Amino acid sequence: MTKFCRLGMKVSKRSAGSKLIAFANTAEAKTGDVFCTEETPLEPMSLYGQTKTQAEQELLESPNVITLRLATVFGMSPRMRLDLLVNHFVYAAATDSYIVIFEKDFKRNYIHIRDVADCFVYCIEHAQRMAGRPYNAGLDAANLSKEELALKIKELMPNFYVHFAEVGSDPDKRNYIVSNQRLRDAGFETKRSLEEGIQELFKGYRMMRRGSFKNRLILLLINLRSTTATEAMELSRVTAAILAGGLGTRLRSKVSDQPKVLAEVGARPFLAYLLDHLATAGCRRVVLCTGYLGEQVARAFGKNYGPLRLVYSQEQTPVGTGGALRLALSHIESDPVLVMNGDSYCDTDLNAFWNWHRRRQVTTSIVLARVARSERYGWVKVDADGRVLEFAEKQRGAGAGWINAGIYLLSREMIQSIPQGAISSLEKDIFPGWAGCGLSGYMSLGRFIDIGTPEDFAAAENFFAGMKQHRYVVLDRDGTIIEEREYLSEPEQVALLPGVGAALRELQQMGFGLVVITNQSGVGRGIFDQAQLERVHERFRELLEREGVHLDRR
Repeated sequence: MTKFCRLGMKVSKRSAGSKLIAFANTAEAKTGDVFCTEETPLEPMSLYGQTKTQAEQELLESPNVITLRLATVFGMSPRMRLDLLVNHFVYAAATDSYIVIFEKDFKRNYIHIRDVADCFVYCIEHAQRMAGRPYNAGLDAANLSKEELALKIKELMPNFYVHFAEVGSDPDKRNYIVSNQRLRDAGFETKRSLEEGIQELFKGYRMMRRGSFKNRLILLLINLRSTTATEAMELSRVTAAILAGGLGTRLRSKVSDQPKVLAEVGARPFLAYLLDHLATAGCRRVVLCTGYLGEQVARAFGKNYGPLRLVYSQEQTPVGTGGALRLALSHIESDPVLVMNGDSYCDTDLNAFWNWHRRRQVTTSIVLARVARSERYGWVKVDADGRVLEFAEKQRGAGAGWINAGIYLLSREMIQSIPQGAISSLEKDIFPGWAGCGLSGYMSLGRFIDIGTPEDFAAAENFFAGMKQHRYVVLDRDGTIIEEREYLSEPEQVALLPGVGAALRELQQMGFGLVVITNQSGVGRGIFDQAQLERVHERFRELLEREGVHLDRR
């Protein structure tokens, strides 16, 4: 224990002679499927847990001490932690819609943050009969493995993709279940279930900024305005580079006299889809790394494409994707740079990728796409923290797997490390050498296509035809746009919340369609009928239209 901790313990033990101390500790033990009671020896693995446990032992030598051995806490709070298991899993479901889980059978006990607060109050109020003992504090109904927890979340969020990794391990080896009988015998009962906490978290995260975690709930509408504006502003300062110098050897039958990026898909050059992707994300400067027949690309797109300023880096002899990026370094004005392959498309959220990269504070990240058959590409192995461990070779008959999706965030330092003037491939020569050395993989569930073969090129038109052409914000009606009232049934009861009109107008100006959903159980209960509900909605639309807001009816 550190000198600081020992000094604190001396002060606390002196205080414990006359004052009550309620001390929070961990319930960590190595019991597996055997219930851990207060008599089970604690076996904390971290220095944090070890110092807490030693502190508990010394404090309990005094009579006026109650220690609470807390289960893993979950639930919304002003300064909540996202590394706690339930909070983390639900956050992944709400923002990324997927999670990769290692050690799926490891178990833990859980408790809601407000039950923790209530428990401390209960201990203070009943200190006379509770002091001098430790108490496990958790939900007996929530001794769950990570797999059981993830599947419980999936029941409430069906679109949540959960992948249980069979290879690799989780550095967190805690695995125990807990009996909370002593606390119940003392008269305290928890009130919040795990299911209620999951629903609360999901609703809270939707009201919270998706980018950097701000630990503060705000109005969903104002939040969406600031989030979209901030993300776009930040990516507007990032130079994007598209590797557009491919020869397209396998596509000669389709595009014999032009670069592969100019191959037409749905009467548009393939490059146009990539530029649209960047423009929508807020990018404003793009370096086109051209090679074979590069002058055709410059003639077709010129110096501007919508809000994008286009700059050209033309290679004189083929130097591969790595060499082309190194050649373009003098045109790149940002650190890092967003890089895209010119012959593939992944329908991923570039702003989400950007924010994920920044939160991790890494120098190099690649987007990974999940495909049903990875044999053509080779697959990428990552660990629980998203670190890329290995690029596996192509294997005949390989099934589903994560592959390189051709979108990267690379630091200038990493690009400068590529040999200048030498032929090199990012995929074959550069990235494999960076695996295990700080390269991170962002796993996206966005659809992926590579036009490198005639078969995939033929499928590209249907791929883009199936993409959503509009972005929508889906909003709850009561408590989000209008004041919440129990069984609202009269038009005169409808009142917009302050600031809603301005926020919705800005969303429309950003290009979002607006969709409102509402669950009106009063109709089913016979409290009011469909005609009354329609009159309420007529008033609702009227108030919005006065604010210059029009709901999308498609």
